[in-house]
This record gives sequence, C-alpha cells and structure tokens, in this order.
Amino acid sequence: MLVANRGRGLLEATAVVADEMLQALRLSRERSRHPRSQQDVTYRAPVGSVDLKAFDDDGNSYEIHACHDCLPWHAEVVVVEGEVLVREWHAVGCPQFQDLIQG
Repeated sequence: MLVANRGRGLLEATAVVADEMLQALRLSRERSRHPRSQQDVTYRAPVGSVDLKAFDDDGNSYEIHACHDCLPWHAEVVVVEGEVLVREWHAVGCPQFQDLIQG
C-alpha cells in the first residue's frame, strides 16, 4: 500500500519494490514459456550425442570448439563403419545441440 503522506523515501522505496516485482513477474512468464527441462544445461542435465564428420570431402579435419552453452559438453573420436567421426555430447536442452539435431 502506498502512503503519500509518509514522505518521499517511502514513495521511492515502494517504486523500487514495485519495479522488482515486475521484473520477477516477467522472469516467471519467460520460464513458463520455456519449460525447465529444455533449459537445463547443468552437469545434472540429461545428455545426448550427435555424430559429426571429422573430415571434409578434401580430407581436411574440422576444428572442434567447446560448447559454451552447456556444462556437460565433451567430444570423443569414434569409428563407425570405417568412418572417423566426432561424437559431441551436449545437455539435451542446449540450444546448439537442438540446432545440430534439427538441422
């Protein structure tokens, strides 16, 4: 409740609290649009893998860079049916992983 006759300090404090409440509400709405299971990129997150070519058509190797979007990211070199591949492991909710499996 806003009490105008208590002085300017109370008005300013009330405005700050109201602003913080609005920010919390916006954050809550944002989370509800993106379920937590799709955002979990912690070490406890479920992980998935994608196999990528290790070499281009000319035999040049691809560079591998760590994924900064998820903590459980790691890569390994595997041979599948005689082909050398890089298997990248990501949190299932990682945006980069989602791009790789959908694209």
